[in-house]
Amino acid sequence: MPKRKRETSDSSEEESLSEEVVSPPKNKKQKVSEEEPTTTSTGSDDFSIPAPQPNHIKIVSWNVAGFQAILKASDLRSHLFSPSQKGFAEYVKNEQPDILCLQETKIAANKVTGIPSDYTHYFYGATKPGLHGTGILLKNTLPEPLSVKFGLGIGKHDDEGRCITVEFDTFYIVNTYIPNSGMKLDKYVPKSLMKLTCSLKYRTKEWDVDFQKYLLDLESKKPVIWCGDLNVAHKEIDLKNPKTNVSILD
Repeated sequence: MPKRKRETSDSSEEESLSEEVVSPPKNKKQKVSEEEPTTTSTGSDDFSIPAPQPNHIKIVSWNVAGFQAILKASDLRSHLFSPSQKGFAEYVKNEQPDILCLQETKIAANKVTGIPSDYTHYFYGATKPGLHGTGILLKNTLPEPLSVKFGLGIGKHDDEGRCITVEFDTFYIVNTYIPNSGMKLDKYVPKSLMKLTCSLKYRTKEWDVDFQKYLLDLESKKPVIWCGDLNVAHKEIDLKNPKTNVSILD
């Protein structure tokens, strides 16, 4: 699900568009009062709230899990409630983001279609088709970007389309799809820990180190807005199966 964000030099605002249904407890011994609500809503179809403010830029970050999949439906409510029909065109029409950052696009740049006419787009695909990738849409009312950079400029990190950096007069926006802990194999590691250990080493010892340097270098020139799918959880409670994500690093 995408998140709605407003960025200014003084404040930021973020609001999830997801809607959640909370069922009553299944314990037969516990009775639920008829007056007690059994559902809650964390989202709204009213995209006029919050109202746009002067000199604000609306930035949205969205892991789409395949760009072609989100083009299949035009109904906004299908996007909100059915992952297989996400309603990209209808969502963009209603949300009107100034900058839309997409992750896990799984598409080559020359295959992209369905972009609204009032947006300029940049897509960065992985070397291997159908994997990873990022994209960014810029509303045509924005100033022309000074530059657009694909990748970090480091070969070992730049074959999966994981980072796009757009430079404006007063800030950079960096859109990333950060590597997770289950992608690569290492023949020198026991099979039970093969994917997890190797990927965590790459993430913590290589990617994170180089990416931090990259962001700090940008920040030394002007402010940086960093968004995307960061593939990180703050605490165990933020994961569905935390024990499977535990490994010992050298």
